[in-house]
Amino acid sequence: MKKTIQNLVTIITIVAGIVAVLSFIYQIKSNDPKLEVLEISNDNLTNLPKVEYLKSNFYYKDSLITNLWKLNAIVRNIGSKTIIGKGDNKNIIDNNLTFRLNNGFKLIDFNITQNDFPYNIRKDENIVSFDFVQWRENEKVDITIYAEQVSKESNELKIILNEREIIDGHVNYRKLSQEEDKNKIIADFLPKPIRNVLYWVGIVFYGLIILILPFGLYTELNKYFAYKKWKKNWQTSFNEKMSEFLANGTIDKHMTTSEVPYRIWEKMEIPIPDIPSNPIWSMILGILFAFVLLSIPIIWMIQI
Repeated sequence: MKKTIQNLVTIITIVAGIVAVLSFIYQIKSNDPKLEVLEISNDNLTNLPKVEYLKSNFYYKDSLITNLWKLNAIVRNIGSKTIIGKGDNKNIIDNNLTFRLNNGFKLIDFNITQNDFPYNIRKDENIVSFDFVQWRENEKVDITIYAEQVSKESNELKIILNEREIIDGHVNYRKLSQEEDKNKIIADFLPKPIRNVLYWVGIVFYGLIILILPFGLYTELNKYFAYKKWKKNWQTSFNEKMSEFLANGTIDKHMTTSEVPYRIWEKMEIPIPDIPSNPIWSMILGILFAFVLLSIPIIWMIQI
């Protein structure tokens, strides 16, 4: 029993160590600057429905625009780290971030309709320089872009933010339609810090269960074969002692190995067997079945 507890403590220590390392790596990774470009709408304004007598023309600086697009997007700091644009502690390469359009489009207008922090922009053909001092967690800017499609290189207008201008930065691109189609889970409604804590607590206990089940299987199988060996070596002596104790009144009935109290074992001078569960094979099949069921969610947890 003492050895079993020691082995269990060892397993828990190993799992806790692994989780600590994973938590450390996750914490480092989660502290990287991270922006998200959420596309709200993306429309070809000149692609009108075929309605009789309905016509529309768009002009920019007296020039006819035959293929006009409008893009609305929200750019948000979804990381836990502030992006600093000025000073000695800045974590961007240059003094600004740059937005550009994908190939096949020519910028007409770039406008920030709503903002959570001060900024300055400079437009240069298809590139917009975005200056700021600090871009804190969860702060955002709402962007509206008008652009002319000048070639068929791309099917739709896109705004591109160069993540390599941010030291160790990441930029995620997402469409609002994708968010609407996605089913939310309960964890999505929890605050991010609580969600992260519960995630790792769940991983720890799930990992412990997954590791303890094979350990329990090994322990029971080891007991089973050790007990078979004990019966081969000591069953005859055990039966003789039982008959002797029954004859001299030490016991009042014949007992099986699992029924013999410790005080009687001390008088036998026979090794006390570690008796396995009964029935052993039913318990082993139960452990294997539980292990398989608990392993199924790993399919959704591991990304390839």
